[in-house]
Amino acid sequence: MRAPTSEFDSSDEEDFGEEEATPFQISWLSLSVVECSQSLGICSLPGCRYKEIRRNLQKDVAEMRDQGVEDVFVFCTRGELVRYRVPSLLEVYSLNGLRVHHLPFPDGGIYSSTSEFVLNIYFYFIFIYIFFL
Repeated sequence: MRAPTSEFDSSDEEDFGEEEATPFQISWLSLSVVECSQSLGICSLPGCRYKEIRRNLQKDVAEMRDQGVEDVFVFCTRGELVRYRVPSLLEVYSLNGLRVHHLPFPDGGIYSSTSEFVLNIYFYFIFIYIFFL
């Protein structure tokens, strides 16, 4: 067994251990304040296997579908998905009929300015709006 070099490194032992039996939690926010009838769900990373966390990817994605999730916005980089033991997450979402929007943003990273962030999100949502019309 190798010793982790930092608190963010994964160990070879992480795939072992009992899976969490707790239900997958999604916190729902109403978007009525922006005159939208949809809701925004925020949740932890489905299927995450890191340190003491042992989620089951298939069960978590099934729960998302059961709660009516249709679109998923993923802000993790591919490297972070590997670190948290869900390298195929984007593909699993697609295979389960979810529309995937991958907008990688490195953990701890920042945009050079607030206006850059707002512009990126603004243009992305204009694209989404046009796409779904």
